[in-house]
Amino acid sequence: MAIVKYTHKDGTQYAYSSLPCWDPERKQNRPIRKYLGKVDPTTGEIIPSSGKRGRPIGSKKSQPQNPHSAEESQEAQQSAPPVSEIQSAICQDAETAALKEQNASLQAEVEALRIRVQYLEHVLALIKDQAASAGV
Repeated sequence: MAIVKYTHKDGTQYAYSSLPCWDPERKQNRPIRKYLGKVDPTTGEIIPSSGKRGRPIGSKKSQPQNPHSAEESQEAQQSAPPVSEIQSAICQDAETAALKEQNASLQAEVEALRIRVQYLEHVLALIKDQAASAGV
């Protein structure tokens, strides 16, 4: 897994983890990226994100923050699987789909070869019959 940094127009740098994954439809690798956080301009360290999308709870002044929601969000973060497990599951799904497609094409090829073998056995039987009737 590589860490990729992007610079925004205003000069802010953002860090993403990038994992290559095979795309069976396009038959090429595609990156799966996960936002990690901002890059501190002075130290170069990554300031991690909260892991949630959208505005943080309590960002609006009119809504007071519920103390139970912070506990619930911590429990949700603890119960959520790590990013690497999600990315590996996505890659495994893509690999499984590619293998199923390959399996289907190989089964079709095997069936075509069975039909060809049956045809050749039939032709061989006809040749043997003709040879037996000719007395060879």
